[in-house]
Parts: sequence; C-alpha cells; structure tokens
Amino acid sequence: LRENFPQVKLINNIKREGFAENHNKVLKNTQAKYKLILNEDTLILNGAINKLIDFMDTDKNIGASGPKLLFADGSLQQSAFDFLSVTSEIRKAVKKNSLTSPNAAQTPVKTGWLNGSCLLFRSKALAKTGYLDEAFFIFYEDADMCERLQKAGFSVYYNPRAQVTHYYGATQKGKTALNLTGVYYASRSHYFLKHKGIAQFFILNLIFLLFDSLKLLKWSAKNATAINKEKVEAAFIGMRTSFQQIISAGVEYTRNYSKKCICGACSYIPVKRGTYSRQGVKNYFFEIIKCRECGLIRTYPIPAKIECLQDTIDENIIRDLWSKALTREISALCKSGSSILDIGCFTGNLAEELRTAGFHVTGCDINPAAVKKGIGLGRSIKLGDVSECKFENSSFDAIVCNHSLEHIIELDSTICEIKRILKRGGTFFVFVPYHNGLIAKIMGNRWIGWFPQQHAWHFDKKTLLYIILKCGGFKLKSIKSTGMVEPPSLGLRGFIKKIIGKTAGFFNFGDEIEAIFVKE
Repeated sequence: LRENFPQVKLINNIKREGFAENHNKVLKNTQAKYKLILNEDTLILNGAINKLIDFMDTDKNIGASGPKLLFADGSLQQSAFDFLSVTSEIRKAVKKNSLTSPNAAQTPVKTGWLNGSCLLFRSKALAKTGYLDEAFFIFYEDADMCERLQKAGFSVYYNPRAQVTHYYGATQKGKTALNLTGVYYASRSHYFLKHKGIAQFFILNLIFLLFDSLKLLKWSAKNATAINKEKVEAAFIGMRTSFQQIISAGVEYTRNYSKKCICGACSYIPVKRGTYSRQGVKNYFFEIIKCRECGLIRTYPIPAKIECLQDTIDENIIRDLWSKALTREISALCKSGSSILDIGCFTGNLAEELRTAGFHVTGCDINPAAVKKGIGLGRSIKLGDVSECKFENSSFDAIVCNHSLEHIIELDSTICEIKRILKRGGTFFVFVPYHNGLIAKIMGNRWIGWFPQQHAWHFDKKTLLYIILKCGGFKLKSIKSTGMVEPPSLGLRGFIKKIIGKTAGFFNFGDEIEAIFVKE
C-alpha cells in the first residue's frame, strides 16, 4: 500500500481494536472538511462519496450523511433507521426483513440514525460532539454518534442517490456467533443506559430475555434431534448476557440512584444525562439528579475516584490569577498570623500565597501526585481528606474550601469535621462552581466548571446554604455569585467571555458562588 499509494497516510495497529477505536484513530488524524468511515467489506459505486459531499455542501447544519447500501446481489440493504426506542428494537427483532420508512425514499431525507458501514461526517460537527464512543466495541456506535449529533443541533441525512455495495458480514468472518451475540447485547445495553435511562434499559432487557427464551423453546420443539447448535449457543449467550446486565445494573441502581439523600429522602428528578469528554476523559456516562425534597443536585453514578485535573493548567496562571484574588479576600477578614487550613489545596499554590501574606497555612489534598509535588516545593501539605488528617479540635482561625466541596462525596460528615477543627468565631470560606450562573448556561458542557466525572455535587445558593447550615453551628456572613477566574483566553471569543463574566458577576449572577460563614 505504501509503495503503490505513497500519498496515503497508513496507520498500523499492533492488534485489531474495536470498531469505534479503530475508526477514531483515523478520524483524529485527519484534517479535512469532511471525514469518512468506511468498512473494508464495501464497494463504492458511481462516485457515491462525491455525491454525499456535494449534498452536505448544500447545508452546513448537516452533521452526517450516508448512502443507500446494497447487498452483493444488488438488492436493497437497510441502512437508515428511525430513532431508537424499546418499541423500535422489538419491532426490528420480530420483523427482521421489513424495511423502515427512510429506506424507501428516492431523495435525501432526514433520519434517526445510519448504518456505520459508510458514514460521512462534517468535521465541525465532530469538533462539537467528540468522536465515536469507544465503550462500544462494535454495534450501536453509529446510532450513538447520530443521536449525539442531533442533540448538538445537527441533522442526519440518508442520501439514496449515493450507492455503496456492502458485503454484509464479511468484516465479522471468523468471529463466532456466540462472541458477537454477547457484544451485541452489551452494546445495546450501553446505548440505552446512556441515552434512554435506567427504566428503558430494564424494560428492553427483560423483554428480550423473555423473547430469546421463547425463541430457544421454539427451535427445540421444531427439531429436537438436530438443533442448530450455533443458534442455541447464541441464544443462551444472549439470555445470559441480558440477565447479568439486568442484575449488575440493578445493584448499581440500588447503590447509587436509590441511595438516600443527605436530607434523608430517596426520591429524585432526572435533570440531565449524557457523556462527557475533556482533558483525557473519554465518553464518561453521567446522569444529574435532583432530590425532590431538599433540591440538592448530584451526579449519578457517584464518581468512584475523584482526582483534580488542575495540573493541565499552567500553575503560574492559577497562582497569579486565582490565588492572589482569594488571598486579597481572605486578608480582608483575617488578621495576619492567623492559622488557616486550605482543604483540597492541590500543590499548595493558594497556601503559598497566603503564607507570603503573613498567615500560618496548612493544606490537605487526596491527590498523591499533587501533594508530593507541593511538599517538594517546601509547602506544608498533608495527604488525605480533612477527616483522615486528624487535626486537633479548634485548630484553625479560618478554613478555606476553594472548589473542593463539590468533589467530596460524604459532604455532611465533612462539614461537621470542619466545624470541629475551626475555632469559635473562626471564618469558613467556601468557593464552588455555580451551575445556574450565566456563563454556565451560555457555555453548557464547555463551561470551565463543568466536570461531571469528578463533581459529586452541583450547587446553587439555596442548596449550598442548606448543606452548610444543616450541620448547625455556622452563621452566614455573606454570599454572592461572581465570575469565576479563568486562564486568559486570546482573541475575540476570550474577550467576550471575559466581558460576560465580569457583567454577570457585577449583577450577582456569575458562575462561582462565594460564601463566608462564621462558627458560632
């Protein structure tokens, strides 16, 4: 290939990965207006790709388009489908050979999702949504991608004027039906959990568990002496996979979604669900849920491992902008020489700035790498959360939680521990992202404070006051929402963000809550 087509960039895999991961390696290494994923078991007919491109050029809101797929004998192969639902999946299983409405079209038509054997993407759309979800080894990654595109405001089109022969199944030769059936069930379950929620996931798998059981009985009754072994094994693996997923998801659901809220209630309203990709985190599935009783908003599933990612931002920028700004606020309320604890201090930038201002400062953080680095810089930092550090009663004149409360899973017990180690009359400074702030609403998932894979809680003023005052022994001194300090952004977009942030902060509707409490 290199010898005959030197202009082609060839990426060699040491081993064959999943469909999504393989194609992402190409998509991420391609600089073009459009990006194509194409199976090796396809044959492009009569300039089909150019026809797809020409059509997408007519409307910049088209995020993806796909051709009419044909079997090797020239007959029509389904490649366009309506939006996925429990009903559509059951209908597909019962009527395998019935065509869905988009496939009968003779001109380009909007559709729910397209078969990934040949799929053309607009690069600007991928930049907004991210690439294929690598949690899908094979199957349903195309449906997932099309759904994400449409949620981001792009349309998906089936274009029958472009035609491609798809030698169906050739890519999967050599893989047993048993293996592929298990993968199929797993992918479908991941899709429904990700986009449709826990209820539809349960309904779907329970119905298909029953469906496959009946199908197996039918096969057995039809030919008891010569049962098709491969089909039986495929049915068994499908049933087993469905059953295992139902049980494991049920355990996870009980552990997380049904866990009692801090207020004692156990009833939630779904607020938002989706996937998150940023700073090395790929397609993290999350759901944001709100307690019906107290209004506290948290992430489901509860983040299993909370690690700060601030090491991706230049430390000097953080120290110059964030630490100095906070030091000015703290200095206005605390006397020089006061003992201060910085909870969630990371490498200790704020602690160092406060020390320079004349305070006696100790920091604590759960990130071993950050603590090691901070200690190497000569800063007084302890490894562990505030409870693990075992500070003496009434040890500090002031305690600072600078963007750390949202990471703490056992929040109520942590607040009580803070009250124990803070002196009477001491000051408790709290800074958290304000998820209802103006910048947060405008920026959406691109907001600097949006980290569902590590934020266990999402605050507004009401819920922050509830969780702090619930512990008792604290009195509110002041609360406001200002514009969060960000690393400087260049260009017009950065300038506009800065102006909006300053304006929102001035009108007390910024994207950061600053609250000051006094221990009574």
